[in-house]
Amino acid sequence: MYINNLHVHYITFPFNLNNKMKTIVTFIILAIVNFSDSFSQLATLVSKNEKAIFQIFSYDEFGAPSSTGTGFFVKSDGTGFTNLHVLKDSKYAFIRDVNGDFYQIDKITRVCEECDLAEFEVSKKINPFHH
Repeated sequence: MYINNLHVHYITFPFNLNNKMKTIVTFIILAIVNFSDSFSQLATLVSKNEKAIFQIFSYDEFGAPSSTGTGFFVKSDGTGFTNLHVLKDSKYAFIRDVNGDFYQIDKITRVCEECDLAEFEVSKKINPFHH
């Protein structure tokens, strides 16, 4: 049988079920098939974009840690996003990417307080432990 140009297979059960039970079992099978397909798509999406995700470490004017969080790059030029509360009231902030490289956040370019989002730019790779 075809519906909207898709080949549809009938599900047959090797045991006797009433119509209500057949509907429930069919729904469960379809849900499992859809979930496994969605999970596969999610795994592909994550593996394709995981290098854009990073950790953020922010510090106050005395160099004491003030907040940590995560974010992601949206452009290859070093433009990224994080939650505004991670950077709010911090004097310095650094990110550590998936490779373990550190970058300093140069400037916050845009904020949305209602959304708790901040867009920023990072500078060149640095070693935060080098004095």
